[in-house]
Amino acid sequence: MSVTLDFIPETSNPSNWLQIATLLTSIFVPILVASFGYWQYVKSFKNKIYEKRLSTIYAPAYSYLVKQEKVRELLGFSDELWDLNNYPILYLTSTIQKQTINSEGVNVTSSKSNGIVHTDYVLNLINEFILPNAEYAPSNLLNAANAYIVVLEYEKRYQSDFGDNPIFSDILKTLHNKIPSTLTKSNELQKEIKKLVEQNIVDKKALQANFIIYFNATYQKVSIENDLISEITSGYKLCLTKLNLIDSASKKNILKWPNKKH
Repeated sequence: MSVTLDFIPETSNPSNWLQIATLLTSIFVPILVASFGYWQYVKSFKNKIYEKRLSTIYAPAYSYLVKQEKVRELLGFSDELWDLNNYPILYLTSTIQKQTINSEGVNVTSSKSNGIVHTDYVLNLINEFILPNAEYAPSNLLNAANAYIVVLEYEKRYQSDFGDNPIFSDILKTLHNKIPSTLTKSNELQKEIKKLVEQNIVDKKALQANFIIYFNATYQKVSIENDLISEITSGYKLCLTKLNLIDSASKKNILKWPNKKH
């Protein structure tokens, strides 16, 4: 007795191989085409995000940093008050004097205005470019930008009470050197404030809380400025790389932000 297995194809027949190849092609080619199309879509979508980030956020912010560092270089700020660790973001002011002559003699008045680089310009960049395009900005950049707005607000609020007062300026410098981290050791600050209260330098009820706020703002500002600039420079470089707009030689010319001191 003989058994015939009709379901087994006769693969030795060329027409059967052709059928199998046609079947496989009809299955896998659409899958490959669909996969390639999806990959192209994802790549195009990501490119649009990086293009938007570059044009609306990183290019304006990075351009300002380039100008700032050229100012730092030209004016020769080798003094520690203007080095990168103490002043990551420069703020220069110009004093304009005006003379008027009247019956009582010569009257001289002076007024201050922002210099070619200033923290106010950085705030403008944040408010005009970074925050309005928050949907395209990385979270680290948004965190640094919003934190910078807050610390500058509190620093300006109490500047006349403490920052412009020579006594408090010296105290702030001393405290900055004594406390190694951003007020994680608040007990250290409380001890120093207590000494000032005992010396009648800081009024216990009226100024103690405000002084702590001002100290917090000025102390944290340097670290936040470093974070902000680091995010801008690294983000700018990443966008150029992702969009194939930069070669290895040009990468060397992008600002490299130094390690943070705080």
